Amino acid sequence: MDRWPRGSRSGRQRRAWLRDSRGRTYRLGPTVAFHVYFQPCEGKLWSRLYRDGVPLRIPALASREEFLAEVGNAPGAYQLQPIDVNAKQSGDPPAMVFVPSPEATAAPLATPAPAPPPADEADDVGEHAAPE
Repeated sequence: MDRWPRGSRSGRQRRAWLRDSRGRTYRLGPTVAFHVYFQPCEGKLWSRLYRDGVPLRIPALASREEFLAEVGNAPGAYQLQPIDVNAKQSGDPPAMVFVPSPEATAAPLATPAPAPPPADEADDVGEHAAPE
């Protein structure tokens, strides 16, 4: 059986910032866009995001920065539901996308190191006279 020479075929389209359920780079397949579902914090219900009364669709080839701009950089968890050209579900969704809150991403404030305790003169060896 003849094989294609390595590198002669184009690979499947992938989105490097999306991962599948096993942590691998997500393969798009027939996906052309994603419906977006949002969960503001753990324990809350998922809700579909809408824009002007229409479900929000993110193009499959959008970058992470474009995705964040579309959702307004709101902190929480996002689930992207893949859809094909007929707006029907196509395949498994990628793993959830988490957007941390601004205070969680801020660098912790540096705290000064505690000052060393003052040297006690009585603890220094050689300053005391030997008992007679």
